[in-house]
Amino acid sequence: MAKPKKRRTPELKVVFDSNSIFTDTAAFLFKRDVSDLIRANFSHPDLSIRWYLPEVVRCEREYQMRENGFALLSSIERIERVLGHNLNITTSTITEPRPVTDR
Repeated sequence: MAKPKKRRTPELKVVFDSNSIFTDTAAFLFKRDVSDLIRANFSHPDLSIRWYLPEVVRCEREYQMRENGFALLSSIERIERVLGHNLNITTSTITEPRPVTDR
């Protein structure tokens, strides 16, 4: 008697591009809808989902986040003048590598 074939779990591969993850905020790598989608579909018993973020897309998003940060520097300088306190946020603070935060 032949062994029954083991069913292979179907696999869905999701590859993100810059447009699908873009958000105007400098604080998060992905927009909220994408983060929610990933969380809601993190685990399925009958489907294996693999999420891919190509390096070029990650680099482009990091660039966008840094540019948003640079645009805010003048506001920080004005706040420092109002407070009379140096917050010590500079261009190097923005460009230094740090862990990326996801929602």
